[in-house]
Amino acid sequence: MNSQPEQQKPGYVYLVTHPNAPGLHKIGRTRRPRGRLRELGWPNLTVVAMVRTADPKKLEKFVQDQFKASRIPQSEWFNLCEKDLDLACIYLTHGHEEDNYVVLPFEAESRMRETSDLIELINQVNALKLENKKLRAELEQAVQSTVK
Repeated sequence: MNSQPEQQKPGYVYLVTHPNAPGLHKIGRTRRPRGRLRELGWPNLTVVAMVRTADPKKLEKFVQDQFKASRIPQSEWFNLCEKDLDLACIYLTHGHEEDNYVVLPFEAESRMRETSDLIELINQVNALKLENKKLRAELEQAVQSTVK
């Protein structure tokens, strides 16, 4: 038997709501977002946030733990107010910055994109992250040169 823990695979953590469950929001994880959203009732549900992360199990648990008082027993559904939704989005996008995450934006009226569209979107976000890293380095260099 191998005593080492199985390495966590990258995946997605999502926050969704469904019109048949007003006020309730599901915080869950998946490695196959398109199929999972279909299972949950796409296109009738609203994806509030979806994040790709190196450790979806860890991030899902972290976010769910923040709202355990609002959890519907024995489920991944939570009774969240607008303030809680804002906090959940912050936790999803900033709670685990050490992870490699990508925020996938969805509008309420949007339709699920093809897998190739999601890959393109992830590539665009990664390019923006690289550009942001370069700009931060330039800013840091400029600050250091003015201090000297």
